[in-house]
Amino acid sequence: MFTRRIATKNPGKNLGFVPRATAFAACFFAMACLNPSVRAEVVVANLDFNVGFSTDTQVGAAAIGSAGDVWNKSGTFFGFLGTETGFFAGNTGGGSQGAFELLNTAGGLSGVSYQMTFVNDGFGFNGAFDNLPAVSGSSAANLMRDYAYVGGADAGESMNFLLSGLNTNTNYSLYVYGNGDALGQGATWTLGSTSQTTAFDGTSTLDIGAEYAKFTFNTGLSTTQAFAATQLGGAIAVNGFQLAEVTAVPEPSSIALAALIGAATVIRQNRKRRNAVRDL
Repeated sequence: MFTRRIATKNPGKNLGFVPRATAFAACFFAMACLNPSVRAEVVVANLDFNVGFSTDTQVGAAAIGSAGDVWNKSGTFFGFLGTETGFFAGNTGGGSQGAFELLNTAGGLSGVSYQMTFVNDGFGFNGAFDNLPAVSGSSAANLMRDYAYVGGADAGESMNFLLSGLNTNTNYSLYVYGNGDALGQGATWTLGSTSQTTAFDGTSTLDIGAEYAKFTFNTGLSTTQAFAATQLGGAIAVNGFQLAEVTAVPEPSSIALAALIGAATVIRQNRKRRNAVRDL
């Protein structure tokens, strides 16, 4: 009887019990960590439509990215040299640009190529320097201060983009920027069956749903992805885009699952030991 009372009073003292509070805390921690939706975005390539002045080319982060990130630039005064891709201005009816491989954020080749075609009316670049104060509060001032446009009010105008060299079965994020230098001037963007709009709103910050839009997609078995900018109300205005690969953060769910199983095992073993002590 004496031995039984001691064991019942403190059954875990000499039998290696883990306090119940500790076991439950481990369970709660594990359940809180079970978040399979946690993802990280790694920028693959950036493109800034530029009117031809090197000081206007974006460097560093916009909606995503890091300080010092390299941006490819496209402008009417450029041939394809490193980060530069050649365009033409003042064409009507339509036109296209050959595919060029984009540089990554460190200045090396990204493996991803980009091609653009336009439909109807005049295509060109506008150095919207009066647009600069409207975005001076953001890190993307040089990106937003100038833009490519398809001008006029003809129906059916569009700028069509094609990315190639993407990885198969991979998740990507695409950030598109579309603002002119007048309120409401921007673009309607479409990727797959999803459409979003961007338009200059006169604020000093870079806002999603205004200065830029974000799309996500999975390539499946394809290595290409098309997207387009069409008229929002007048001329189409496009500042640039960013492509990012979406990767899983080092499996917190796996760690949490292991912790959860471990905690449950501890609780089960404690119960067995308590039952064994009571039977003494």
